[in-house]
Amino acid sequence: MRGIRDICTRQSFESTDPDPVRSILNFGGYVEGWATYAEMCSYYLMPLSKTQAAILQKNSSVILALYALADMGIHYEGWSRMDTVEFYAKYGIKDAETVDKIYNLIRIAGKLFEILYRICKISS
Repeated sequence: MRGIRDICTRQSFESTDPDPVRSILNFGGYVEGWATYAEMCSYYLMPLSKTQAAILQKNSSVILALYALADMGIHYEGWSRMDTVEFYAKYGIKDAETVDKIYNLIRIAGKLFEILYRICKISS
């Protein structure tokens, strides 16, 4: 779902006929970083207790961090599928089919660390 939202955001931005300098400069993960930051803040706008909102937000943050660590392992350290399975097993995620799907998505996408970096910059 996040991918669809990002595509729509980019298309919406491009339809505003932005200044050319905004189109030639590339800030990787910028749109996705803002979208994820907004998602993290949105938990506190839901009709939930602050504790429930915090748990959901922290859970999303941990999952994103695990994806980012796996992204670095796959793209920078050359992890195989088995390395990725072993990594996730350390965090209690032991279903090989699930990890295989994560591995394939990360291999294709390869921007998760960039997005996490942008979220940290936006939050600080």
